[in-house]
Amino acid sequence: MERISTTAKLLNDYASILSHSVLQAEQAVMAQSDASQRGAAGIEEVSVSLSHVADNTKEVSRLSESSAKTASEGGGLVKEVVSDIGTMSKEIQTAAEAVRNLGEQSNRIAEIVDAIKGIADQTNLLALNAAIEAARAGDVGRGFAVVADEVRSLADKTASSTVTIGKMVTDITAGTKNAISMIEAAVKTMEHGEKLAATTGVSVEMIVEEAKKSLSGVTEITNAIREQNVVMRDVAQQVETIASMAEKNSVFMKKVGESSNSLGLTAADLAKMVQMFKV
Repeated sequence: MERISTTAKLLNDYASILSHSVLQAEQAVMAQSDASQRGAAGIEEVSVSLSHVADNTKEVSRLSESSAKTASEGGGLVKEVVSDIGTMSKEIQTAAEAVRNLGEQSNRIAEIVDAIKGIADQTNLLALNAAIEAARAGDVGRGFAVVADEVRSLADKTASSTVTIGKMVTDITAGTKNAISMIEAAVKTMEHGEKLAATTGVSVEMIVEEAKKSLSGVTEITNAIREQNVVMRDVAQQVETIASMAEKNSVFMKKVGESSNSLGLTAADLAKMVQMFKV
């Protein structure tokens, strides 16, 4: 009977220790369940934030792609402008050469006009001498005098016309020189514009390359965020699973605690019965 009493006492002690341990385990499981739920909620918030970031990054990627396309189109337009400026520059140089040739022709015309004027002056002088000789000849030279007067009149008209033509040639030469100066200035301006356009084209090409690199980087970031989002969702599901298991363990530990309490009560009843037998 004493042995049963000792066993009952040990059983009661073990039940008390088990009940205390189960209570501590139940509290730990509940804390784990709460922490898991909070962790799951936090991960869900992070996952939602990553989704928003992914959406924003997707928009940035779209804008970067649009910028790269615009820059590429701008580069094509700049190349066309450079080509057009080069063509215009060549055409202006051709026009300048034609104007220079015109100036040379004007100079030659001026030389011819000077020669004609010289001939007219000499003809006028010869006609004057012929008229003087005809006057000395009297009636015999009267017909020759008439011819001499006509020749002198024609020489005067020729001289007057050469003066007018010479003035026109002078004006043409002056206008040609001004035109040449203006065309040369235009050629220099076009050459400068061509260089600037070429430089701009290089800059635009660099912008296009940088835009492509930026687009590539944004795309990589977007893909990485999407992958992280997928991973975070998987982790969230796992944490939710752990939280669910912890909640189930908490319920189980409560049942174990209730069983240990029942065991303790049974051990106490057994101890009382042993005491009664001793009496």
